[in-house]
Amino acid sequence: MFFVSAGFNVTLDVFQTDLNLLIAVTLVAMIGKIAGTALFYLPSGFGWREGLAVGTGMNGRGAVEIIIAGIGLQMGIITAEIFSILVFMAIFTTLTVPVLLTWTTNWLKKRGELVHQETRDGYLILGANPLGIYMAEKLKAANKLTLVDSNRELVAIARKKGFNTVYGNILKEETMEEANALELGTFIALTGNSEINLLAAQLAGDLFYIPKKIVTVSPNEAGADVDLLDPINASSMFADKTNLTPWFQKISSNQFQEKIVGVETELTAREWIKENRDEQNPILAVFILNTEEELRAFHYKEIISPGEKVVFLQ
Repeated sequence: MFFVSAGFNVTLDVFQTDLNLLIAVTLVAMIGKIAGTALFYLPSGFGWREGLAVGTGMNGRGAVEIIIAGIGLQMGIITAEIFSILVFMAIFTTLTVPVLLTWTTNWLKKRGELVHQETRDGYLILGANPLGIYMAEKLKAANKLTLVDSNRELVAIARKKGFNTVYGNILKEETMEEANALELGTFIALTGNSEINLLAAQLAGDLFYIPKKIVTVSPNEAGADVDLLDPINASSMFADKTNLTPWFQKISSNQFQEKIVGVETELTAREWIKENRDEQNPILAVFILNTEEELRAFHYKEIISPGEKVVFLQ
């Protein structure tokens, strides 16, 4: 309703009577936003070119400028012509965003200065429980790794084993910050509470931009399901709904076997689970071992290539 009412005060006559002023205002607005962003970006140490790219992304103007101009028009501070110029300026600068942002991004890419989220490595594991410790022990050799838990006893055990472990509520930003979430590339939630796992994954993605989010989903918990994973761009750990309690008990009492089997043909993680499911002797697929002997988490969105191996517990 606001934009419709604002449109009634816009006049197209400015393209004939005040075209030069319209062009000047638009150019000043663009240069001020882009150059200003680049200038204040310099102290970050990432260079003025990246600052220009960020500035082109911020160049879009929408509701804020038009709202301020509307207030000025109602108070008689500006005329209908100036209001129209400001509205068209907001429209034109917004339209430049996809064009200029694409151009500056490609420019950075050609210079080798474009930073991708996927270049972030390391793991943030929610759950210093026996399974979390088991996975951390396997991954710590080649990766930065941090564990988070709200149980003081589990945190103390993990720290005693030499792991970087943070005590706190994972749903609080300060806990994520203490865990250096902005530097890590994969978030894995290994608690028995699916709702907490999903909310934590959403926080990890929305505020800390962790590109890969892997969540454990319980088979018998209401209110949290795999259908909620796609909206937050997450995947289900173990490629299946999993009750973790029996595995916590097996690992803590050392009543499990670790097995490794090779894969001869390409298949998805879900297909592998279907082919190897054993109701009498449940298995828990935890890792995929590639041809270079590197481990990665086994989850729903993984594709297992020929020559790779699956590490599972039984």
